Amino acid sequence: MNSTDKTALQNELVNAHIAMAEGNDGKARVCVRRAVQIVVQAKYGAALGIDFSSMSALQFIQQTPEFPETIRQSAARLQGGLRAKIEGNVFSENPIDDAEIIIRYFG
Repeated sequence: MNSTDKTALQNELVNAHIAMAEGNDGKARVCVRRAVQIVVQAKYGAALGIDFSSMSALQFIQQTPEFPETIRQSAARLQGGLRAKIEGNVFSENPIDDAEIIIRYFG
């Protein structure tokens, strides 16, 4: 990962922490999804010829059986938002923690 990506990643994580402190869980989820996208794009984008979006990066992680189950589960939880929570589907109780699990794995 280049220095621009590292800076963007750190900015997204900082913004996620600020959003959580302000009670804006939705914004925090958006920030951590972008953080994961940065890591996945840096690691796999060029090699696979894919320009990942935030959600496609999470889907890629979730659907790749070679990744550990804990990583795939974190990606699945991050895909869920308020609607998933209301409907009783999978969602992240702590999106920053789930994103950091993924970031550490790929970092």
